[in-house]
Amino acid sequence: MRLAALTLLAFLTLSSVRAEEWTTTDGKTYRDVKVVKIEDDAVTILDQDGGALVPIAVLAPDLQQRFHYDPAKAAIAAAKRQQDEQTSQQAVADAKKAEQTEAQKTIPPVVAGASVAAVVPASPQPVTAPSAVAPVIAESTTPSAPTSTPPSSQFAVNPGTPAAPGNAHATVNANWKLVWSDEFDGTSIDSSKWGFEVNGDGGGNNELQYYTDRPENAKVEDGHLVITAIKENYKGPDGKSRHYTSARMTTKGKFSWKYGRFEARIKMPKGKGMWPAFWMMPQDSVYGGWARSGELDIVEVIGHQPNLAYGTIHYGDSWPHNTHTGDKFALQSGDFSDDFHVFAVEWEEGEIRWYIDGQLYQTQTKWYTNGGKFPAPFDQNFFIILNVAVGGAWPGPPSPETTFPQTMEVDYVRVYQPAP
Repeated sequence: MRLAALTLLAFLTLSSVRAEEWTTTDGKTYRDVKVVKIEDDAVTILDQDGGALVPIAVLAPDLQQRFHYDPAKAAIAAAKRQQDEQTSQQAVADAKKAEQTEAQKTIPPVVAGASVAAVVPASPQPVTAPSAVAPVIAESTTPSAPTSTPPSSQFAVNPGTPAAPGNAHATVNANWKLVWSDEFDGTSIDSSKWGFEVNGDGGGNNELQYYTDRPENAKVEDGHLVITAIKENYKGPDGKSRHYTSARMTTKGKFSWKYGRFEARIKMPKGKGMWPAFWMMPQDSVYGGWARSGELDIVEVIGHQPNLAYGTIHYGDSWPHNTHTGDKFALQSGDFSDDFHVFAVEWEEGEIRWYIDGQLYQTQTKWYTNGGKFPAPFDQNFFIILNVAVGGAWPGPPSPETTFPQTMEVDYVRVYQPAP
């Protein structure tokens, strides 16, 4: 999902995130600057006023040198960034138009037991962006030709087909055998399967929440796991204070797997600043620190774009020389907070496939790590993570319009492996 393998201390000691003051050639001043993403044409920063995307061309020469500024590469990246934004805006506009058209139709009732059309819906969730000096050699394919895929974002947009509300279920191929699951049918979270991260370290992404193990932030209710993000003043056991709380649950140290189908049925939160995720990290990081040992994001949703779902892998070298590749897809009607959807990956040796409501939308077969030979780093045990982050480098902070509490509801999590 993000810089999950970095401790906050390690993150803050890296020179590229030290706080400093910048004055640009166009007269703007940024104070208490922390760099959180570097691209060929611009850097994403956090400062005392929030955050900004700053073109490298307007920075002082020493900063340009630090960020390996190349005007030719910057021009290409800027043009493709604009193209990506136009593509995303068009996808959203098309989705709204389709929703308005659908609302004018008479929708027949759904017959129980009838088959339902599957939904298709979207670094470092971004997801942490690749360094300007890291090569990108991964390849992604989709069942149909995607729209233009700018290297700056690494994502393509492909609108999908909406399923009937409440009927988002996936049919699992008979070649897969269920080996582990949590259906959340009890009255409490199963501590033999799940542990909690408890800290206010910001997830390595300058997130704003304090992760707790309180029932206020994570509980089982009415057959669902409910992870709740709350706006409140909270001081944790480590003495750190935050204005939001949430939960991050993992199977680390309890269950991990090498290869398989990993699936969850989830209803997402929405609103600016919300960042829910279902993802996986290496149990032992045998190839080195993030992202040499990989990261597998099954799904991330950014709250101000709730109709988009992102699937991503991170790999390459250690941060900040890591890279990532993936795809994003847009629902043609509604968004992922309206109802439950099934998010899954099928991970086999040398190939990872992403599905939403049973429909394949992305396949990746090429990646690398400086720590080993292909198919490394995706040839080791990974564990599962479920969390709802608030704020951070990608979604930005919540806006005044974002309502709290926000919840991510999980109907089940299931793990399959090849049937004998």
